[in-house]
Amino acid sequence: MTWLAVDDQLPQSPVGQQLVEQAVHARHSSDFAEIQKFNRDGEPITLEEWAGLLSDRDYSTVGNDYATIDGGRVLVTTLWIGHRWAGGDLFTTRLLPMRGCVDEHGLQRPVWAQSYPTLAAAAGGHAEILDGLRAGRWPT
Repeated sequence: MTWLAVDDQLPQSPVGQQLVEQAVHARHSSDFAEIQKFNRDGEPITLEEWAGLLSDRDYSTVGNDYATIDGGRVLVTTLWIGHRWAGGDLFTTRLLPMRGCVDEHGLQRPVWAQSYPTLAAAAGGHAEILDGLRAGRWPT
């Protein structure tokens, strides 16, 4: 994977890196550039404002936690993405299972994602997913 620097800083997570790469590619895609961007409050912003906010980890990160389920570690990260590409929501939660995080059949758990339309829904969803993982429930 190619790591990109934004303001001489590397993203802290693979999902953060994917979002930075998306922003870089967005500058070269007129289709993506024409899609309306929104801040965390759902208010319209320019492409330049969006790119600046996306590179601000404090702004773009809603939650970033680790949980353990069935003896394996999972990174739970919830991020503001600020656009509705293909009709999606402004926020996404990703579960990134670490090596050794297996299901009841001994298979590596897959990456899992959920999207949310608002900051409140994203923060609540992040907390709910963490609670479920800590109680031994993998989201469906």
